[in-house]
Amino acid sequence: MPLFSNHPINRLFFPLASISIASFVVGLADLPARAADDGDIQRLLTTNECVECDLKEANLTNANLTGANLEDADLTEANLNGATLTNANLTGAKLIEARLQGANLANADLSNANLTQASLREANLAQTTGKMTLAPFADFLDATFEGANWEGATLGSANLRRTNWREANLNYAKLGRANLRGADLSGAEAIATKMRFVNLSNTLMSGADLSGSDLLNARIEQSILDGVNLESATLANANLSDTLLADANLRGVNLVGANLSRSNLNGVSLASAVLANADLTEVSLQNAGLNLANLVGARLEGADLTQAVLSAVNLAGADLSHAVLTQTYLFGAILVGANFSDANLERSDLSEVDLTGANLSYANLTDAILSDAILTDAIVRGTYLSEIEE
Repeated sequence: MPLFSNHPINRLFFPLASISIASFVVGLADLPARAADDGDIQRLLTTNECVECDLKEANLTNANLTGANLEDADLTEANLNGATLTNANLTGAKLIEARLQGANLANADLSNANLTQASLREANLAQTTGKMTLAPFADFLDATFEGANWEGATLGSANLRRTNWREANLNYAKLGRANLRGADLSGAEAIATKMRFVNLSNTLMSGADLSGSDLLNARIEQSILDGVNLESATLANANLSDTLLADANLRGVNLVGANLSRSNLNGVSLASAVLANADLTEVSLQNAGLNLANLVGARLEGADLTQAVLSAVNLAGADLSHAVLTQTYLFGAILVGANFSDANLERSDLSEVDLTGANLSYANLTDAILSDAILTDAIVRGTYLSEIEE
């Protein structure tokens, strides 16, 4: 019996038997062509307008498209290297895998555009609007976004190394796993931005607002974040070692397991912050505010907490060996099982603290205030306790 007979069972299992070769060929002819439409290219170059045009793979190298209207145009894989697109309208445009290296897009509107895997190395994107723009895996090496508004944009896994985001808006954007090493985000806004596993090492973020952002497992080491606002942000397991955070706002921040070793946090506000099991070895926290903070199990060996405020802080099980806590305010703190061996607590206020089981061996408590402190089972071997006020 022929394979494609009219037998019912063949009509059931071989439905393609009823489709003619001719109709299949016609169907192929209906598929969109890959190359750009020559008429559309000519229309763009003549009128500077090409809404919803087919410009796939078009060669527009160094083209002058100042103020061009390319709304919803398809520029997939187009070559726009060195092109001038200042003040252009590219809202909703498809620029997937497009090449725009060295292109000038200053003041262009890229809202809702698709820049997936596009190359914009050294491009000028200053003052651009990129609201809700898609640009995952795009390459923006050395590009400038100064003063740009990319609120809600998706830049996951994008190459943003050495980019300039000064005074830019990245609120609610998605930058998970993006590489921003060496970038400048001074004065930028990135409120409630998703930045998990992002690389922000060696960055400048002075005065930036990242409040409420998710920076889980982020790399921010050797960066400058003085005056940054990270209130209520998530930085669990983040690496902020050797970073300048002086006068930063870290109130209510989640720094569980984070690495802040050797960082400068002088004058920082960490009120109600969670730093359980965080690494704060050799950190500088002079005049910092840590009242009500959770530092259970934190490492603060060799840390400088001179004149810091740690009222009602929880340092149970924390390691403060060799730490400097001169004139530190620890009123009502929980210090159960904490290690203060060889620490300097001279003239500190330890009123009503709970030092049950704490290790104070060889610590200096000269002129410290220990009124109503609980010292049950505390280790005071070699502790300098002369002239303390009880």
